[in-house]
Amino acid sequence: RHLRTVVAAAFAHQAADHHDLSIPRTDHTVRFRGTAGGQRQTELPAEPPFALSVGFSTDVGKRQQWQAFVKRGKLRLPETSLATVVDAIRAAYGLPALPASWSGLSASQLADYGAGQTIYVLDAYAYSNALSDLNAFSARFGLPSCRSVPAGTGTPGLLAAPAAQGCDFMQAYPDASGNLLATAPAYNAGWAGETALDVQWAHAIAPLARIVLLSARDANTNSLAGGVMAANRMGPGVLSMSFGAAEGSWTAQMESLWSHPGITYIASTGDSGTQVNWPAVSPKVLAVGGTTLSYSGSGSRTEVAWSGAGGGISAYTALP
Repeated sequence: RHLRTVVAAAFAHQAADHHDLSIPRTDHTVRFRGTAGGQRQTELPAEPPFALSVGFSTDVGKRQQWQAFVKRGKLRLPETSLATVVDAIRAAYGLPALPASWSGLSASQLADYGAGQTIYVLDAYAYSNALSDLNAFSARFGLPSCRSVPAGTGTPGLLAAPAAQGCDFMQAYPDASGNLLATAPAYNAGWAGETALDVQWAHAIAPLARIVLLSARDANTNSLAGGVMAANRMGPGVLSMSFGAAEGSWTAQMESLWSHPGITYIASTGDSGTQVNWPAVSPKVLAVGGTTLSYSGSGSRTEVAWSGAGGGISAYTALP
């Protein structure tokens, strides 16, 4: 059943606009280099994007993020079925259909939908509407709403076991040492959009898994590494990282981050074509690249590697 949460975190990287980032040698600060939506030459769907969260109907940036996702996936769905896109994606990957009711599920069904598992989503900056947007997304697509669970402050310890039923949502603010702070970091619109896609699509694939959103103070690699440390201390789960930075000799010193037992580390490969990015380059991290999926909602499907996906032969990391 752990595989279901791995699939959920991995799919979030395909659905989201991966951040192609670079690290200036002076301070190792990651920054945006571009978005897939601006690089793809595919046609926008004729029908307008629809609300995925509270702000989508009025927020131009969020509407553009949804358009970029539809463009990247080249979803071929009838106009009347866009509201069932979650069902179509689940069917395309052979996942069980969503139930008519989330009550009265058998133990096997609960496990199929991710109950008892934890997905850590690591991104940068604050996203205060994460839970309300997630629950609006859930209401739209027939997913269970999530309950807010406090993260606490200070050095995190092992989390209590996830709820046997229902979805718990926790948002924490780690510092560069992996300790949890009481105050949220600054807001960044670009990272908020990425975080929304990561959280919402992880939930769409594993609706009953616990989601722990780790919002790093900024996009500095040390800050993001602190988020990994926090997850390591919180215990077993799947850690999703939709960011990346061009590799360098410095990446070797980061390898100790990925050695905690019970955690599966997943990172996007980027969306600027051939380029080796950290943390996906690590032999201890599962690298996930974008794909082009053609699927009508039933019948056969085709999926091929997307030409903009990152990857390549590392100049610094040996083959495992």
